[in-house]
Amino acid sequence: LYKAEGDRRIESQEFTSTIASLNKWRARFRELERDQTAFHERLRQSEDEQESLRSTLQDAQAALQTARREHDVLVGHCSEVENLLKISDECFSQLEKSKNGEISALENRVRVLQNQLESSRRELADSLGLMEKHGMLVDADDEASST
Repeated sequence: LYKAEGDRRIESQEFTSTIASLNKWRARFRELERDQTAFHERLRQSEDEQESLRSTLQDAQAALQTARREHDVLVGHCSEVENLLKISDECFSQLEKSKNGEISALENRVRVLQNQLESSRRELADSLGLMEKHGMLVDADDEASST
């Protein structure tokens, strides 16, 4: 009886120990399940963030492509403006040359005309002098009184 009582106590202790060990393992298993659930939640959040970053990256790449196209268009416009400025400079230069050439030609023509006028004045003065010398000139006041 004593031995049976002792065996039961040992069995009872072993059973209690096994139950306690099982409870520890259950608690550890629940802990692991919570950790796994938290891990899956963080993984899902991480995937959401990754998708958001992927979308942001695509938007940034599209904006970069747009900016590159706009840059190319602006470079093209700048090139056109530079060409137009060169053409404008050439036109102004040619206009200046042409104007200077015309002015020089007109100045030369004025000198020639002034020389011709001066020459004609001298000839006229010489002719008037000769006419007066030979009495061919009649004073306008004298002519009016004689009529």
